[in-house]
Amino acid sequence: MDHISKKQYSLRQHPHYKLLGLSVAIVDADTQNRSFYQQKLEQASLLVRSYADFSEMTASTDKEIHAVIFSPKIDRLNNDIVILGRFIAENPHLPVITISQTMQELQLDAIMKLGTRLHINRDLSHPRDLLIALEQVI
Repeated sequence: MDHISKKQYSLRQHPHYKLLGLSVAIVDADTQNRSFYQQKLEQASLLVRSYADFSEMTASTDKEIHAVIFSPKIDRLNNDIVILGRFIAENPHLPVITISQTMQELQLDAIMKLGTRLHINRDLSHPRDLLIALEQVI
C-alpha cells in the first residue's frame, strides 16, 4: 500500500521544467489580465511579480527578475511605446515579451524595433503560449 501512496516526480516530467523557480514580472494596467496571467504562471511554478506599470516595477529593484511580460494598451500605444523603449534601453539584458490584442502591423513593428524579444497576440493564443515564449527567451 505504501508504494501506491508514494509517487516520485522528476523535473523532466514537468512540461516547463526549464522555467521552474525563475522570477517573471508582469506589467499590465488591467488588474484582471494581470491576475489571470499571474495565476497561470504560478501554476507552472514560476515566481511572479505583478505591477501596474514600469515605474512601480523599477521602484522594487530588490527582486531579481529573469524576464518581463508587458501588455501595452492599444488606446495609449504611443505612450506605452516610449515607456517600453526607455525600459529596454536601460535593461538590454532583460528579455521582454509583449502581449496584447490584435494591433496594426506598423504598431507591432514599432514595438519589435525597440528590442522586444517576442510578441503574443492575445486574441489568437492560449495561456500556455506564454510559457513556451518564456522558454524561448530565457
